[in-house]
Amino acid sequence: LYVGTNFFYHFMIPLASMIIFIFAENTKDFSIKVTIFGMIPFILYSIFYLIAAFTHMENGKVMDGYDWYGFLSFGIPMFMLLMVLMIGFSYLISFLTYFLNKKLYRNNEED
Repeated sequence: LYVGTNFFYHFMIPLASMIIFIFAENTKDFSIKVTIFGMIPFILYSIFYLIAAFTHMENGKVMDGYDWYGFLSFGIPMFMLLMVLMIGFSYLISFLTYFLNKKLYRNNEED
């Protein structure tokens, strides 16, 4: 996950994006409702993941190579629980970056 180009794709780019948003973006006109936009990449990726997994099933099991993270190997109920947890965590990250921007950007404006 964090080797080669994946290091940049899964770690550096998201981290840099959050840092830039927190410290450099003027979001004084944004309301708390915009935090839902942080969920869009997660939702799109989830849809792609599910389509890839469920269209490659044999005898009720996802074929090797299509359940990239092994989420479906524990069954649908566990998968649903994981999805709820991941959605919640993703929203928490979105909310925290919004909250930090409001606190830190305002402080930088006063300097």
